[in-house]
Amino acid sequence: MQKMKGFTLIELIITITVLAILATIAVPSFNSLLNRQKLNASARELMSKLVEARTQALTIRQTTGVCVSTVTNCAESLSISSNISNRIFIAQLDKEVTLASGSATQLIFRVEGIPVASSKFSLQRQGIARCIEVGVTGDTTYKEGACT
Repeated sequence: MQKMKGFTLIELIITITVLAILATIAVPSFNSLLNRQKLNASARELMSKLVEARTQALTIRQTTGVCVSTVTNCAESLSISSNISNRIFIAQLDKEVTLASGSATQLIFRVEGIPVASSKFSLQRQGIARCIEVGVTGDTTYKEGACT
């Protein structure tokens, strides 16, 4: 008699059960990783726009401004003429990333590349926070956690 090859029903059920347990453990970790990555991407976008606006202010010797995408009319809120597109920079954040209350939403750089005032941008997503600080000299720092 020839021996049959394959899986028994018991082996298949055990394999599926083990896979289900592993998936149950992995999904929350994956969601946490996804939240951190989207928050970090939004923080990098904002930092990039801050550096770009500062560089542009130094290059063209005119004031420039940065707004976070939550600001409805960036040019008006910055008091910069809206027809000059090379002076206004908008950081597009992920739709689930929000700004903490009291966080800056915009920043103006003078012709010397220094901001009008130091600012702190506190980004949040599902209980995770990142802080971007722009000092009075225009230096930008990034740290994990909320701004203090």
